[in-house]
Amino acid sequence: MEENIEMRGIPQAELQSALLELGATKILPRMFQGDRWEVSLSEETFVTLGVIRLPVTQLKFRGEAETLKAVLKTFRLKTLRGGG
Repeated sequence: MEENIEMRGIPQAELQSALLELGATKILPRMFQGDRWEVSLSEETFVTLGVIRLPVTQLKFRGEAETLKAVLKTFRLKTLRGGG
């Protein structure tokens, strides 16, 4: 199974920390591997909305369907941000 996610507004360093908290190991500068799953991150780019400059990262998760479902659920909770 493969799942692509675009994250905006969260610096890539924070995304990498969240992946490490999920039990992943950094195997390359932008690639992490967990137990029966892995994720690769794009280079961090930025989008400008008015005067706001937001970081943007594409994440590509791969792994067994059930494992990946659980990992993605936890990852989304760890990266959930309040807004208004």
